[in-house]
Amino acid sequence: MKAETPLNILFLVGEDNGFHLGACGDRYAHTPQLDALADEGYFFPNTYATSPVCAPSRCTYASGRYAYSLGAHNMRSELSKPPRVFTEELRDQGYHVSWQGKTDFNFQPSGSFADDREPWLDRLAEGELPQPFLLYRNFGVTHESGMWPKPFNGQGSCDQRIAQQDKLREAPLPAAGEIEPPPYLPDHPEVRADLERFYQTLYLQDLEVAEIVEALHKSPYADNTILVYVADHGRGLPREKRWCYPAGVRVPLILWGKPLTQIADALDPDQLVSGVDIAPTLLDLAGVAIPDNYEGNSLLGNKTCEYVFGGRDRMDEVFDRVRYANDGRYHYIHNDFPQLPYASRLTFMERQKTTQVLRKLHRNGQLSEAAALWMAAEKPEEELYDLESDPCCVANLAQDPGNSEFLHRMRKALGEHQREVVDLAQRRETQLVSEGVLEASILGGYASRVAELTEEDRFEPSPAPMLEEHLGETTSALDGI
Repeated sequence: MKAETPLNILFLVGEDNGFHLGACGDRYAHTPQLDALADEGYFFPNTYATSPVCAPSRCTYASGRYAYSLGAHNMRSELSKPPRVFTEELRDQGYHVSWQGKTDFNFQPSGSFADDREPWLDRLAEGELPQPFLLYRNFGVTHESGMWPKPFNGQGSCDQRIAQQDKLREAPLPAAGEIEPPPYLPDHPEVRADLERFYQTLYLQDLEVAEIVEALHKSPYADNTILVYVADHGRGLPREKRWCYPAGVRVPLILWGKPLTQIADALDPDQLVSGVDIAPTLLDLAGVAIPDNYEGNSLLGNKTCEYVFGGRDRMDEVFDRVRYANDGRYHYIHNDFPQLPYASRLTFMERQKTTQVLRKLHRNGQLSEAAALWMAAEKPEEELYDLESDPCCVANLAQDPGNSEFLHRMRKALGEHQREVVDLAQRRETQLVSEGVLEASILGGYASRVAELTEEDRFEPSPAPMLEEHLGETTSALDGI
């Protein structure tokens, strides 16, 4: 796309809020501003992040490449040679970039990636920005720590929720007793309370978006600005954030703004969208050339793809490697290390009340069959789900002979994808350090976090491994394909 006058862009990223807006069909969400943007603009319901955790997902949004093709797939690793981010392409073409909030890419962007890192809301409303511009904002209130009842050692985005209780009391939000947990979580008062707090933070985020929309309407830029909203990954609860089910990787994507009326024929909201498509789309909206090494495609021009892909690797102190493929109907997961449990002990996650409840009820044999899935001592090597009949992904079809055709097709597509992008997670993290792909490994710092579960909760006689050296030879989704 090449507009006569370069377009301004507001790039807004929600944190840990998954596919849970009212526009997503979530009956508990009260998100009137984002729902209005989705209704007035273009809402892409089939959008999937490439990772179910923040830094690798944001790496893809910024670079236009899969984190695992760069070597940035392990949480809090750091690339030795950071890639150019899409804002550098914009700035080369005269864009002013104001980046408020996180970078958090698993690499340090160059000093030229933004003009400033300052708050820009007042400058927007008062018309004090050089044009064309891209303004970035990250919304931290919905981070998983927003669901904590109180701060942990003085930390947690729950501070923001606690400070705004007056606003929350005025809103038509569901009480804990009115919220039905998804089937893979126990129906328990503490779980419902976590969900109640989540929907409170989601509403507070919506209020922040409303402030931005109001500032844009006050500004002289409204007729020439496009707003893009996307979340980084799923909600911060077990079997959602950090896991490759749709609950961990399906995200809302909204494009809104008057200039979009000029390109309506170029947009197909029903298409499959990957997080790797975000950067090329932003560049295309700005009329800026998309680099040849980008691994996604612009959504303009009725881009079509048959599958979207992604995966997870080391999450802080817990090692694992999982990849997924999704064709819009079927969701396929390959667990490269089925001997590792889903519910390995991860320090940050253990602070969540829902995690504590899962462990307690599992210990007492009180979990439903669906909720017990996440507490299994081992994972199946392959998982296949029919999203039409099983959107919560609790009925694994991989062992059903009647689904062998779909299983083989999805497995083959994932293998071809990993070969095409060169999935560097097939190499050990220590090897990527020795090869100069990563800076000195962060594993030593995380080693101090590795701790055993209580004996009654333990899946194995020692802590689930963090360091890949503990695992022996790695296995791959590519084997046998």
